[in-house]
Amino acid sequence: MHVKQDGAGAFADFLVFTRDLVRQNSTAFLVFTSTEIDPGKLAPVFAHYRSRNARVYAVMLDDASYIQWKQQLDLDALLETRNQAIAYLQGEGCTVIPVDAEKDIEEEFRAAMA
Repeated sequence: MHVKQDGAGAFADFLVFTRDLVRQNSTAFLVFTSTEIDPGKLAPVFAHYRSRNARVYAVMLDDASYIQWKQQLDLDALLETRNQAIAYLQGEGCTVIPVDAEKDIEEEFRAAMA
């Protein structure tokens, strides 16, 4: 099954709405940016996935590496937000696949799935 968000709402709300689509013993790939992580909304989603023994791969796009005008950003704050998001997702049992503009995406997926 493949679902796609249309941008009309928050990603966490979309996951809450669609969590029952995850089947027993399935695998879910979720694509986040580090600023989209909302533990309050995601915790029950991940608990539901665990109850169905679903394996979750969280693809984490590094916001700062894809933004053209990096000099205008607080890169330290973005790095801290990213690190907190990765730690949260790992704590929820997700396999996190960090992706940034300088990394080989195929290589990152192979390493995570090995």
